[in-house]
Amino acid sequence: MLKSNMVYSWDECPVIMDLVFVSRILGQTPETLKKRAQRSELPGAFKTGREWRVSKDKLRAYIEGQRN
Repeated sequence: MLKSNMVYSWDECPVIMDLVFVSRILGQTPETLKKRAQRSELPGAFKTGREWRVSKDKLRAYIEGQRN
């Protein structure tokens, strides 16, 4: 992944993100994230129509919880 595509601040993130944007944060492919979302393994993930979205607040809490 190119560094220019990485996200360096939560201020750069929208409140609701698509899987392509989340992939920039987590360093996983959108396909992997879709599978995790389908298995309820991606916190804050929900489906709108045919697309998966992720809540910024829930993803942030998950990531910060992984550090502890």
